[in-house]
Amino acid sequence: MITLLLEMSTPFTCVSWMLLKVGWSQSLIWKANQWIMIHMFHCRMILTYHLCSNFSIGTRLKLYLTKLF
Repeated sequence: MITLLLEMSTPFTCVSWMLLKVGWSQSLIWKANQWIMIHMFHCRMILTYHLCSNFSIGTRLKLYLTKLF
């Protein structure tokens, strides 16, 4: 799951590169793709933090319960 999250912005990066090579770097399509790519990158950072913190809390809880019993 984490590996897939790390690749969320990759398709947008590839499309951006192709549009740049075709010469559409000033088009609305390229600018929209850049906007989506940046936001996907930031969403990925937030989701990764959320998943890691939940995993950490769950692991600590399991360790605590194991010590009790």
